Amino acid sequence: MRSRSHTKTSTALICLMLFGLAGVYFMYLKTGPQQASAASFEAPAAADSAITHYLNTSPAGVKQIEKSLKRTQSVVARLNAESPHAPTELRTNPFRKSVAVDDAGNAAALRERQEQQRQAALKAVAGLQLQSVLINEKNRSCMINNGLYVEGGHIDRFEVERIAPNSVIVRSGPYRFELKR
Repeated sequence: MRSRSHTKTSTALICLMLFGLAGVYFMYLKTGPQQASAASFEAPAAADSAITHYLNTSPAGVKQIEKSLKRTQSVVARLNAESPHAPTELRTNPFRKSVAVDDAGNAAALRERQEQQRQAALKAVAGLQLQSVLINEKNRSCMINNGLYVEGGHIDRFEVERIAPNSVIVRSGPYRFELKR
C-alpha cells in the first residue's frame, strides 16, 4: 500500500513540475507584445496655420465670432439684471471686446459699493445678541436672538463661522464679526 501512495505522490509532483516548467516557458522564453511606435508630433504647427488661415481669409467667420460675443454680452446683462445680488466677479463679461467705462470711474464705484455693503453689515450685526454658548465633545452651538445655531448655520444675512467658549464669529461676505457674551 505504501508504494502505491508513494507512486501517486510522485506522479502528482512530476505533473506539478511539468506545469511549472510550461509556465516558465510561456512567461520568460516567449517574446512579449511588439513594441509600439508613435507618429511624429507636428499637429500644433498645422493647427496654428489653419487658425491663422481661417482668420485671414474668412471675414464671415470673424463676423460670426463677433456676433456670438455680442449675444453672450446680452445674456450676461440679462442675468445681471435678474440677479442684482450676484458677486461682482460675475457682473462683467470676460469675453467682451472693449471696456466702456474707464478704470478710475469703475474703481470709485466699486469702493463706494463695498463701503455701502460694509455699513449695511455693521448695522445688521448690531442687531445680533449672543445669549449663550454650549460646547461639548460632539457639538458646538450658540443662542443668538433667542435662536439656536450651530457652526455653518445661517442667521439673517450672516453665517455662523466659528463658535468659541466666550464668543462666536459670524460672516457676511468678506466681513467677519465677533459676538461676545
